Amino acid sequence: MFDKVVSVISVVANIDSRKIKPDSNILTDLGLCSLDILSLALKIEAEFNINIPDRDFSSFLIVKDIVSYINERLEIH
Repeated sequence: MFDKVVSVISVVANIDSRKIKPDSNILTDLGLCSLDILSLALKIEAEFNINIPDRDFSSFLIVKDIVSYINERLEIH
């Protein structure tokens, strides 16, 4: 799951996937702006066929927050 999330982030942020770690901060370490974060949310929803409410996505601070959220959502379905 982590590798798939990293792949999406890498494309959105236009950075080398090897620089993305589980504890990478989405804003400060990866340099995503608000438009990048919106794009990331849309791409993750499409990639994993899930819906992420804005209030949930805005709470993600680091990469492993996204991975954990997706894992939890996929277990529910």
